[in-house]
Amino acid sequence: QTLLDFLRNTLHLTGSKLGCGEGGCGACTVLLSRFDKSKGAVVHSTVNACLFPVLGADGCHVTTVEGIGSWRHDANKNGVGSNNSSNITANSSGEETDNLHPIQRAMVDMHGSQCGYCTPGIVMALYGLFAQDGMLPSSISGDNS
Repeated sequence: QTLLDFLRNTLHLTGSKLGCGEGGCGACTVLLSRFDKSKGAVVHSTVNACLFPVLGADGCHVTTVEGIGSWRHDANKNGVGSNNSSNITANSSGEETDNLHPIQRAMVDMHGSQCGYCTPGIVMALYGLFAQDGMLPSSISGDNS
């Protein structure tokens, strides 16, 4: 079973998509994070989940596009949304803000997607570059300071 099958069919995390099924399009990109004892640090890498065996992720933290930010409306607000708690917050001026990751926000603001099918993979590939350069929040990088 591939990691993509497990994410989509077992965990119902459908943000990662099956595009080509050959690892070429990147629509299935996810981030794997693991502690490397020899380096004494968390190491991040992106993988094509459509090719990656689910058992290969044993001992790893898997981050999908659902895990880096979201826009969900509370079902009690404006009659829109899901049963999940709201990720819409108010800033100090009382304006509604979203919880999109800055990469997601840039994609929206700069009209960086076309049909949107491969956008989660593009976002995760960019997120992986930030992770590899050590530019992620301490909660995921393993830095407890």
